[in-house]
Amino acid sequence: MVTSETHSEKRKFGKVGESSVNKKARREVSKKYGKFTEDCIPDGVFPIGDDVFVFASTYYDSVSVHIRRFKKYGKAYYPTSEGITLDPR
Repeated sequence: MVTSETHSEKRKFGKVGESSVNKKARREVSKKYGKFTEDCIPDGVFPIGDDVFVFASTYYDSVSVHIRRFKKYGKAYYPTSEGITLDPR
């Protein structure tokens, strides 16, 4: 008997592609709203100066620490490619 992988199993192993419609919608939302605003910095995001922030993220059982420079447009902060990700293993 052959069992097929469920959708969540495929997502877990990176086998499910995201549709171009979903990617476009996600890009438009992130461009419109940014990551966060200066009035409402989320818990767990810590400013260390010069628009650089430190925050942690989890993906399944893996924890990563990010040190990233953000660009400020109006009151919204947007992540840039400048930064590093630390993966403590």
